[in-house]
Amino acid sequence: MVDHLTDVYRPLLRLCQRLKSLDVPWLVGGSTGCLLQKVRLERKPNDLDIYTDHIYLDHFQHTLEDWSLEDAYYSETEQYRSYLSRYQIHSLEAELVANLSVCTEDGQYDVDVCGLLAPFAPTVDILTESVQLMPLEHELVFNLLRNREDRYAPIATAIKHRGVHRSLWQQLQERNTLSEEFWNRASALIGLFE
Repeated sequence: MVDHLTDVYRPLLRLCQRLKSLDVPWLVGGSTGCLLQKVRLERKPNDLDIYTDHIYLDHFQHTLEDWSLEDAYYSETEQYRSYLSRYQIHSLEAELVANLSVCTEDGQYDVDVCGLLAPFAPTVDILTESVQLMPLEHELVFNLLRNREDRYAPIATAIKHRGVHRSLWQQLQERNTLSEEFWNRASALIGLFE
């Protein structure tokens, strides 16, 4: 099997070393986070997605200042709201996303790193550093809302193989205003109705 993370290890290790001194929650998500959790995606990551909460943005900007491509700014589109900033770490671009909110016809989904996701975040070791990853339950919801079958199908397969974290799944449902139809579809994908 091809290792789609070959170009990611070195920048991710450097990021971990740089952020080690910060006492703030951050999680690696997107395709890198999925691949590190053994989700079988077809393509290698184009960038490194890092998630945190808005109140920590200044800490990141100060610590990663010499890698900065774009200072944090608020971005709002019809479907997404968040704070974004971009960094260059070796040959890989990293995007820091804070307070992401996704709005679709199914409702609104808010990404709460510190208050919900970080306590459930799995950890992997990259040489000498530990990296916390976005839980796959979040990745499933996020990619299902975006209609990214190339992502949500293999994520659902990985969750079915590993088992769903039921407490997190329940809290995601309770804390977000997504339709019952959406949750039924998502639950069916991970085998909760079998």
